[in-house]
Amino acid sequence: MKHLRPLFLALLMTLVISALAHAFEARVIVSSFKPDILAEHVPGHLMDNDPATAWVSLGDGAGESVTVRFGLPVRVVRLGIFNGAQGTGTFGVRNRIVKGRVVYPDGREIAFELDDIGGEQIVECDSGEPVPEFEVFIDEVTPKGKQYEHRGVAVSEIKLYLANIPPTEAEIRAEKEAERARLLLEETAPVIRSFLILNTRLDEDALLLYPKVIREKERMNFYLFQEYQKQLGTFDLLRSAQVDVSDITFEKVDYVEPDATVYAKGEMVVTADNKTVPVPVDSDFELHRTGDGWKIVGEKPRKEFDFNKRIETPES
Repeated sequence: MKHLRPLFLALLMTLVISALAHAFEARVIVSSFKPDILAEHVPGHLMDNDPATAWVSLGDGAGESVTVRFGLPVRVVRLGIFNGAQGTGTFGVRNRIVKGRVVYPDGREIAFELDDIGGEQIVECDSGEPVPEFEVFIDEVTPKGKQYEHRGVAVSEIKLYLANIPPTEAEIRAEKEAERARLLLEETAPVIRSFLILNTRLDEDALLLYPKVIREKERMNFYLFQEYQKQLGTFDLLRSAQVDVSDITFEKVDYVEPDATVYAKGEMVVTADNKTVPVPVDSDFELHRTGDGWKIVGEKPRKEFDFNKRIETPES
């Protein structure tokens, strides 16, 4: 007569199948497990990606079962089963599976046999379509005999081989938002880079990167800036400068069509008069999409710095 089973233990585990790029949840439910103070035999060991740990049942293991329940239906193609306790020197301490069955919710059963060896053994069990769960029933174990009936059957690991994991709605939204942000930066980063280069070199073409509605206002500010640089004696220096903006990175801050805010951070390297000066860039750029593409409507530095001081007294 079998011992009374304790209540099923459900252990929630988040598994990541990197080849499929989608995270999913799998709940493992076992018919029993051998209790101990150190929790060495719990069902969580079935999918902890560590064959040195193992789930161990009560009794001899015959008639026990493992249920794997998914957060969303998936198609199971095959299982990888690590039979027995595969930690160092523990394989012969517990019973092992000889025969079993994979059972799907529609009642279809796929029988399998395992060799009494270590390592992963593949069980072909294609569900044919996405299923919310499946069960593994243990029909026969080894060794047999009265002296082995309380050792429990051990399984070190069950690996899931899945055909396709459909993305969740949250993942779909996240992917769409990430793609939207990628396209935004793909379109706006060249505009910001051009603006930084032209503005640093006091090139009037920088004005073309403003929308027409604010271009005349910015033209006056630009001319005032040119005159300021002439008074400082740096106008000709900047006009002939080489500006490298390849080290600058960009990040979406906000995007509500047709307006966007993009954060630019890094250093542009200004080379003039045989001197190379790193100039920090740490600004939020406000942009507006027009019929001519993205245009700059404002720049808000997150950190203030003295541009001319950097140019006149470059750091060594």
